[in-house]
Amino acid sequence: MFRDMTISELCDTPDHICEDNIYDLYKSEDDNPFGLVFSLVISIIYSLLLVKLIKTIHHLSFVNAFSLILLILMFYIHYNYSHSEMCQIPKWCHEGVNNTIVENSYFYRMNKCPKFNSWLISYYENLREDDYSRNHCDESMYGCCTIDAACPGAIDNDDTYSFYQLLLSINNGWLTGIEKQDENGSNCPTIEEIIYEVSSNVTVINIKIEIYELVSITILINIYVLAKLYCKKEEQIINQSDIERGSDSNDDEKIVLKGSA
Repeated sequence: MFRDMTISELCDTPDHICEDNIYDLYKSEDDNPFGLVFSLVISIIYSLLLVKLIKTIHHLSFVNAFSLILLILMFYIHYNYSHSEMCQIPKWCHEGVNNTIVENSYFYRMNKCPKFNSWLISYYENLREDDYSRNHCDESMYGCCTIDAACPGAIDNDDTYSFYQLLLSINNGWLTGIEKQDENGSNCPTIEEIIYEVSSNVTVINIKIEIYELVSITILINIYVLAKLYCKKEEQIINQSDIERGSDSNDDEKIVLKGSA
């Protein structure tokens, strides 16, 4: 019986295709405790270095400027690379009621899902080193590789099941720029290989926790250093007062001694 499948590097199978729910797969990746521990250790080391190195207001101002620049950079990275989309492409089409189509799909992850499923071919060719623009495979002996696209095409066009059967009979598919090396196209990629190749190129950088940690460290360091400098200043004032009071006492003693003489 057909069912929805996931294509991901997280699938524990040789072909990277599994029955796991794609949202559960990547949720477990986000909940990785080792990343949290590593981030916490780095934050503690960074805090200890700041406590040791910051001695003056000038040092504190420099650290604040550095932290601000770092926060802006982190916000930019997080805003642009922390999100991904879960995409799907129909793979198996079955007959439903009243000549409708019921499909089962492949699910995969990308930075942004393609507007049209056929764009996967362009994404795949852009990742390859070959220059397909110079590859006139349509003029070769065996022609170009084609990808079976009857089911996704029927779903995209809201076709009936009977029309889908017609598409299957005429061997409808997506044309690629890859030259077939033999009549069977043994070198041609499958839709599964294309999806895996494209989805493996996703870049997701979620540093929300690191941003919170840096903001917290900056605030706490400012409070600590300013309080330390204030206490140091108060101590200097008290010491100066003691010195002045001691000097006044010595002058009074000299006056008393002089009067006695």
